[in-house]
Amino acid sequence: MAVIDADLQDPPEVVLEMIQKWSDGADVVYGIRMKRKESLLKRTGYNVFYRVFQQLASIDAPVDAGDFSLIDRKVLNVINQLPESNRFFRGLRAWSGFRQAGVVYERDPRAAGYSKYSLKKLIKLASDGIFSFSTIPLTVVFYIGTFMSSLSFVVLLLVLILRVSDIPIFGMRASDVQGFSSTILTILLIGGIQLVSIGVLGEYIGRIYHETKGRPTYVVRDKIPRPDPGLRA
Repeated sequence: MAVIDADLQDPPEVVLEMIQKWSDGADVVYGIRMKRKESLLKRTGYNVFYRVFQQLASIDAPVDAGDFSLIDRKVLNVINQLPESNRFFRGLRAWSGFRQAGVVYERDPRAAGYSKYSLKKLIKLASDGIFSFSTIPLTVVFYIGTFMSSLSFVVLLLVLILRVSDIPIFGMRASDVQGFSSTILTILLIGGIQLVSIGVLGEYIGRIYHETKGRPTYVVRDKIPRPDPGLRA
């Protein structure tokens, strides 16, 4: 099955190269877009997205490879059997595994009409791709929460020392403002606990998110039939 956009920016004749790669043994052949004809803003956005996605995603996703591809029936069956409804096709295609190969081509400018993908839709597509294949943003929240809580406890200890020793800072002493130390200590203590708690919750949510997708642990590419016991005699 070949997947291609209707605007013909992806040249249909490249499908012939994909078929040749498939005949040579590749199960998935994806197009690698070179020399885009879009605006500078779009080209920059695409370049940034694919490289960020490759770093964050838990799959080996090729750079600059869109939906334009040719996939074998067995790969299509695996993707169709996945229970998730919010599908990022180019990510699922890479996740499925199998033998994959790329074909480099130059993307043509749009022949007519205009793109239905506004900036808002492109941002949503990018976020769908990242959040469907990565929980690193949740892990980052956990690390930020741990760092901020550690910093809060250090500042808490510093404020306590300044209050007990009555050391002036920039000509001001903690005792000059009544209730300052206790207020700051309470805010920092509660804030640190909240940040750590949010980080821990994020880690659990990430694991729940993976489980609810219901993706199989592995995909079987080929099955070797058992020999007929009667042939051994």
